[in-house]
Amino acid sequence: MSELREEFIVTRLCPTNLANVVRRDYNDPMEPSFDQMTPAERILHVQSLWDRIAEEPEGVPVSDEMKAELDRRLAAHRAEPSTAIPWEQVKAELRRRR
Repeated sequence: MSELREEFIVTRLCPTNLANVVRRDYNDPMEPSFDQMTPAERILHVQSLWDRIAEEPEGVPVSDEMKAELDRRLAAHRAEPSTAIPWEQVKAELRRRR
């Protein structure tokens, strides 16, 4: 992946102040124990990490741009709630595409 693409992903998907941390550590090797895990074990490990982060949502920084986007999406939904697609319908469609 090109450096420009990595930069784009980090700055678009991460809150501004978190992006600097991710960018700095992006190429650091994972701990050896992680690299020795099976793919299933890695997924469980990442899920566990995510659950720990989710326990303290106030500790996850949210940029002004992200807040504005969330406000925009919520306003669009409230203005036209009929455009929402139920999660069960989305899952069914994804399963049909396999």
